[in-house]
Amino acid sequence: MDATRLVVVGNGMAGMSCLDRILQYQPGFAVTVLSEEPHCNYNRILLSSVLAGEKTLEEIYINTPEWYDQNRIDLRLGVKAVDVDAAGRTVTAATGETIPYDKLLLATGSVPFIPPIEGINLDGVFVFRNLADVQALLERCRQRGHAVVIGGGLLGLEAARGLLNQGMKVTVVHLTDRLMDVQLDVAGGAFLQRTIERLGIDVRLNHKTTKLLGDRRVDGVMFEGGSILPCDLVVIACGIRPSVELARRAGLQINRGIVVNDHLETSDPNIFAVGECVEHRGKVYGLVAPLYDQGKVLAATITGHKGPGYEGSTLAAKLKIIGVDVFSAGEVQVTGPECEVAAYQDEGTGVYQKLVFRRNRLVGTILVGDVGRANRLLELIRRQEPVGEQRYRLLFDTAEAKLGAAEDVMSRADEEMICGCVGVTKGRIIEAIRGQGLKSLAGVKTCTKASTGCGTCTQLVEGILRAVVGDQVEEKKNHLCACVPFPKAQLRTMIQTQRLKSVQDILDIYGNGAGCGFCKPALSFLVDEVWLGEHHEDRSARFINDRVHANIQNDGTFSVVPRMPGGVTSAEQLRKIADAADKYQVRMVKVTGSQRLDLLGVKKEDLPKIWADLGMRSGHAYTKAVRMVKSCVGTDFCRYGTQNSITTGIKLEELLEGLYTPAKVKMGVVGCPRNCAEATVKDIGLVGFEGGWQVVIGGAAGKRVRAADILATVPTTEEALEAALLFFQYYRERGEYPERTYDFVERVGLETIRRETVLASPEKKQALLDRLAKAKTKTVNPWDTESKQPVHPMQFTDFVLPKDAEALRNQPAAPAGG
Repeated sequence: MDATRLVVVGNGMAGMSCLDRILQYQPGFAVTVLSEEPHCNYNRILLSSVLAGEKTLEEIYINTPEWYDQNRIDLRLGVKAVDVDAAGRTVTAATGETIPYDKLLLATGSVPFIPPIEGINLDGVFVFRNLADVQALLERCRQRGHAVVIGGGLLGLEAARGLLNQGMKVTVVHLTDRLMDVQLDVAGGAFLQRTIERLGIDVRLNHKTTKLLGDRRVDGVMFEGGSILPCDLVVIACGIRPSVELARRAGLQINRGIVVNDHLETSDPNIFAVGECVEHRGKVYGLVAPLYDQGKVLAATITGHKGPGYEGSTLAAKLKIIGVDVFSAGEVQVTGPECEVAAYQDEGTGVYQKLVFRRNRLVGTILVGDVGRANRLLELIRRQEPVGEQRYRLLFDTAEAKLGAAEDVMSRADEEMICGCVGVTKGRIIEAIRGQGLKSLAGVKTCTKASTGCGTCTQLVEGILRAVVGDQVEEKKNHLCACVPFPKAQLRTMIQTQRLKSVQDILDIYGNGAGCGFCKPALSFLVDEVWLGEHHEDRSARFINDRVHANIQNDGTFSVVPRMPGGVTSAEQLRKIADAADKYQVRMVKVTGSQRLDLLGVKKEDLPKIWADLGMRSGHAYTKAVRMVKSCVGTDFCRYGTQNSITTGIKLEELLEGLYTPAKVKMGVVGCPRNCAEATVKDIGLVGFEGGWQVVIGGAAGKRVRAADILATVPTTEEALEAALLFFQYYRERGEYPERTYDFVERVGLETIRRETVLASPEKKQALLDRLAKAKTKTVNPWDTESKQPVHPMQFTDFVLPKDAEALRNQPAAPAGG
């Protein structure tokens, strides 16, 4: 008997999730998938992360080519379906080919809604819907400039964040009185607007766009009333509409979308539909989770396992913008005598929480600034159980996961969706944990892709993992060292509360009394960081480089690198360097990659003398501290320069030089996006553009190459320097020894770092800056102080054992001139 021919039109998240379930029920279908896009199924939710430069295309694939091959699916990439003959049961492709079917699944998704605005077809006007749109935007963003996003809903705000990360100045224009007006009330919208504006995005509400200006390329937006906003590109993000043209050609019943019943059957018994293209009970859905619910029902229907029908979904939305936490679920704007509201708002911390009740049951919630209770509240909305008289506690209490309660993830059915972004059920996660022997959250993410989208389900996934494997869950060990088995955070607390001001005191009380070559320098940094220079400096706990303020070489001599702030020097300094090189018989003078000069081959006993002759400050090229700020010439000389990178670079270096850090810190400042001083692969970088600065963190260009993440985009040099200082001190206080900033950023997370630094309350930011300033006052130029007064008499003398001294005395004299 021939296999049933199943043709799927659409290769997106809804269609492929449904197809995966169909094949689990009945793997014998002969499946053909027509994909208008030239890509395998990818996570459309993460397009904003690709635009923002946080993820690559490969990282957002859900189904790889191997998945299609393993399931014997005939995947036709770049093939658009243009017609359906329902009577003859064939689909016609744009190539002219006719594909016969026994069952047809339409998963055609949606298309962007384009408002009737004059000039909409100008060059530089984009939509933000698929990967091709993202790639086009990324290409145009290379030219920088001003982007206007028309539409302040979920899609528009995510596009705005991505454009901001690419160095664009961004303005969001919205028709109504608040952002995300479908998901938020007036108060929630106001809280969101303040946070968005703190990111550097301009927001203009109650603005109706009437015309896009320009000859062939857009150069401005005109609003009702005649005001004009100049721009270089426009993104239309005004919502979506179900894609129904193919269904219309098939003669199916259509209203706003393809009309389906509770089993996702259309008006033709051989044609089914799922996803954003369908209309069910008068509703269309543009979020991902409902589409997975539909696919579960349809898979049972199409394979002859028809069961309970689809009854609709509780809508829940999370704004996936780093530094902005927004969650909305259920009915949030209802009114009437049966509806009651419990709310909490704190403008100082940016937290707004609202609960909507009907007949003592939770029916809706808005969370802005703190979304930690999102999973619990969503489950209460879905269950519709009475919440009790002390329901206000839902705003504040963290409930224990009692058996059968909303917090108990294991009481949920195996087929219940846990990760709505990718469509992963509880049963699938348990199956992967048991089948693959997974014992870590990272393993579950890799195997199932659960929790790789917006991250809301992370706690649920962790709960399932712990329930399945118990105490075998692999936790990341964060003890400093076996000599002193405590994590840095706990050690920091003990040092503060017990006023421990020396490395030896810590080792005697909490360690093995001796320490090792790793933990002693780590503790030395930690004591210095906690007490801001007001401590007992134990030189024996430092490396040789730190003890003599120079970098030891393979022959026992040392490297001397004087500081040249911003890579700038003078003829006088160069003469001193040349004279010192001759006087102390320096083997080589090397230009470094950090825009400095390195004097190589200096004897230990000559170190204080050469420092005195140079009369320059230490470049700290030998220790875990601020190394340098590399800069381009910027507006001082360069015809492309948009910002004064030299002055800014020198200022940044002077603000931070002499401060110790968990690992070395290299910085860069460039005056335009051409990035001649490679600021985007530095620990901290400032990238100038017309009208402001982009502050980036966590870059690397050594054994590992990593593009820096964007911390903030700001209009002034003062704000850029403040953002850099905030991150620097936060890293000093939270970084693990000897963790570089690129590892620190990945471990802590950019969202957390932004929230704790540039998006923190004014009080928290000032506290960080105050601690940094206090530490800076304790810094000294060790080349100056210790060339005049060594720490001890033997600091710059090689220690020689008596027997070695005797051997040296007995050596024959060297020949003349040797």
